[in-house]
Amino acid sequence: MGKTAIAMAVSAALISAPAWAGIAGTPHDLSDRLGTGQVCLPCHAPHAALNASAGPVWNHALSKASFTQFGAPLKLTGDSVLCMGCHDGLTAVSDFNVVNPAVRVSPDAANLAIQNLPGANRANDLGTNLSGIHAVSAIYPTARVSMRPVTALGPLRLQDGRVECTTCHDPHSSLYGKFLRMSNAGSAMCLTCHKI
Repeated sequence: MGKTAIAMAVSAALISAPAWAGIAGTPHDLSDRLGTGQVCLPCHAPHAALNASAGPVWNHALSKASFTQFGAPLKLTGDSVLCMGCHDGLTAVSDFNVVNPAVRVSPDAANLAIQNLPGANRANDLGTNLSGIHAVSAIYPTARVSMRPVTALGPLRLQDGRVECTTCHDPHSSLYGKFLRMSNAGSAMCLTCHKI
């Protein structure tokens, strides 16, 4: 094995280890519930991913649902598209391409809905009307005096200037519960963006 290949393998191990460790044992760890025995596989596959262009070697189906928010049609963008592949309540959580290195499944053959998974929580089924959650796929309103500047957002991250599910949630770590990027004690996370 050449030096470049070794360096790439070591880098991949260093980068992926914290993500794997943060998921193991959380609701995002589907390794036992889907029978893969692998923590990362329901979302990511280094080879033959189902929707590799959608995200980092993305192995899961994307939602085909039509979404609304606050009475208007909503076109999801960024990581929110990936999140709703499991949280729309319609797309099967088991709808991924590579089950393990030797077995592949047809996306059409997968029929396990999120509410049927052992330990599933129906509260995580957000549905297609997203009016009951924070605005997603929305441009961060920098011109509003009630909003803090982008430079003050700390661990919260925008994607192409937009608020997405992953602005507040880190799917790879549940350190603060509910996969939050920071503690929301005393509304600290909310107040990172919103002024009182």
